[in-house]
Amino acid sequence: MRLSYIIGIDKEIKYINDIKEINYDTLLNNLSKLKKERHQSFADIAKNIICSRSICHRYFNGLTILPIDRLVLLVKFYNMDIDTLCGKV
Repeated sequence: MRLSYIIGIDKEIKYINDIKEINYDTLLNNLSKLKKERHQSFADIAKNIICSRSICHRYFNGLTILPIDRLVLLVKFYNMDIDTLCGKV
């Protein structure tokens, strides 16, 4: 089952036979790449995921674990599949 279905983002069940663990380094690399490609500041991102700029910076640099609720907001902000963002597909 896909991560997006489990946390309630996707309403359609899609099974994946080869289950992979979330690679946190891949998640952080993908977030940094998106931030850079879209020329966004931590202040811009923080506003959209409802946190302070400094906490957003800590999330993106792996200094603070990114909570699921903020991950969901990032997925919506970047209009991206959560499994792709987390390096699961």
